[in-house]
Amino acid sequence: MKRQVTILGMGAIAALVTLMAVGAMEKSRVIVLLVADRSESNEVLFDYAKTMDLNGIADLDDAYPKEIPFAEFISRLPKALAGWEKGAAYGMSVSLTTGSASFATCTYTKGEEQVTVTIWDTMNAAQGPWTEIMPAGNVDIESAEGYVRYRTVEGYPGCEVRNHGEKSGLLIIALTALTSQPMPELCWLAVGLLLPIVGRLKDRS
Repeated sequence: MKRQVTILGMGAIAALVTLMAVGAMEKSRVIVLLVADRSESNEVLFDYAKTMDLNGIADLDDAYPKEIPFAEFISRLPKALAGWEKGAAYGMSVSLTTGSASFATCTYTKGEEQVTVTIWDTMNAAQGPWTEIMPAGNVDIESAEGYVRYRTVEGYPGCEVRNHGEKSGLLIIALTALTSQPMPELCWLAVGLLLPIVGRLKDRS
């Protein structure tokens, strides 16, 4: 458990540092987060993303002006790729001081390799986890240890993070990007990346 939490923490910090250099952020209501552990590359994250109905998930924004029921997200989590096993999906609604939010998540395994997919409805919270995830401009960072790259995934803006040494990575996709937001809320990014998965890891310990 400690290793997985460390992997996610490093990825969140890497993304956070990159976003701080940009200066302007995009606010997003619905986001998809894919996290890989013990993977040889991040390609599996893109493979899972390509099997998802991202347009259908984004359309839930209009269908539910208020909180999107997490059951809608559970039904839109991807099927397991060939050779992979899909775990039990679960979701919930959470209350924030600025309103409510909901999410659904599922972990897929292939031997020691794991991919966790989470879909969030942030309800455009002015403050809170998940609010600040995408920069208005793209700043890629690469080193011997890994990289942060900004991508377009099926037409949507995304951020990819890779840690070579840990064989881990993550992919964030913003499905409904809205208005620019000020810098002080950046610290919530790391929290948003870790919340859905750390809780599950604790349950397994």
